[in-house]
Amino acid sequence: PSGKSAALLLDFGETCFGHPVLKIAGANGGEVFDLLYDDCITEQGIAIQNENHMVVGDRLFCRAGANRFQAFQPRGFRYLMLVARNIRKPVTIEVIGIEELSYPAAQRGSFSCSDKLLNRIWETGVRTLRRCMADSFMDGPVSQQQGLAGARIAGLTSCYALGDTRLFRRALHLAGESLRYVPDGVLMGVIPSERGDCVYLDYALHWLAALDEYHLHTGDIALLREQRAALERVLGFFAILAGERGLLGPAPHYRIFMDWSPGLDRGNLSASLNLLYLHALRHAVRIGQALQDSGFTSHCQRSAAALSERIMMVFSSSHKNLLVESVDLNSGEPGDVVSQHAIALAVIERVLGKREEDRTGATYEVLSSSSSSRRSSTSPTDRSCTHMLRAMYGAGMMPSRSRSSANISGVH
Repeated sequence: PSGKSAALLLDFGETCFGHPVLKIAGANGGEVFDLLYDDCITEQGIAIQNENHMVVGDRLFCRAGANRFQAFQPRGFRYLMLVARNIRKPVTIEVIGIEELSYPAAQRGSFSCSDKLLNRIWETGVRTLRRCMADSFMDGPVSQQQGLAGARIAGLTSCYALGDTRLFRRALHLAGESLRYVPDGVLMGVIPSERGDCVYLDYALHWLAALDEYHLHTGDIALLREQRAALERVLGFFAILAGERGLLGPAPHYRIFMDWSPGLDRGNLSASLNLLYLHALRHAVRIGQALQDSGFTSHCQRSAAALSERIMMVFSSSHKNLLVESVDLNSGEPGDVVSQHAIALAVIERVLGKREEDRTGATYEVLSSSSSSRRSSTSPTDRSCTHMLRAMYGAGMMPSRSRSSANISGVH
């Protein structure tokens, strides 16, 4: 209707990433078209006013005649809502679509089996990975489109699914370069960025572990040599933070993320954070061995051994063979939550789960639990799920799905 607004909601079927394009013919001049992007919708379409979710959009102001708009900034979305305003006479939408961007990686890895669900999981994972690859790995194509320090999970997935390691290397390089913006010797958690509130301590530990994993999959010793100074500065920062206490606690001005799950105490001594520190130290040992630096290797081995003993001393619970998630920084009183995050890392690093009975006892109970209880926080998300799978597989706890025959090929 004349002078009114109208909205059109388009479903592209899956998440896309690229430059949206809109072509309008027959404009009178003064018409306004808003393009709103999201990967989820409500009954009313894309929820513009959502305090928990950022909606991205573009606006075209029409001149008389033909108009063509192409977004300069790439957008990620499944749903596109076109809102037209100030329409005084009919106009024609000639084109509305997207010029997709994709990182040029061949599909060298493959997976197939007799279980259709596992096949769909593989396909969804590869598609998701590709949507998060541009000039670097992105945490997601829809909102922030920023690289995360280390890009550990994306890098490893790219190795196996695509046989491509270039973005993995670039992510590790960019994270190491971010030291110039943080004087204390810790990395930016989000790259590229110069914002002080983008420093996440656990991301630096994942970066360190990812350096070793990258070398394991590529044999590229040059990156380890390039990042040697950054590696020592990061380890020096955490050694100072641990101090005489021998354990990491919260650091002024810097954040600890770990996971989205509730139940993780970031304001006190955290078993998950300290076990991640132990995890990183043991990766540093392997880096030292690859660099044939016996002094550095021995230092990291001693630090890891001391930290492992300290973790058992401080976080051991009254329940046999479990660790509590947190201990009060001032009183030393243990909390009553045993998190899957900490137990998984403890099994990976052989702090727990060494005995055969652990595979069916309390350790297995926590790892295999999918619900919250007094002795288990909510299920982990993000990279912590990878730790869960590694822990259960390594300790022989992985439950088997129906008898499936699988065909797997990839690049190692």
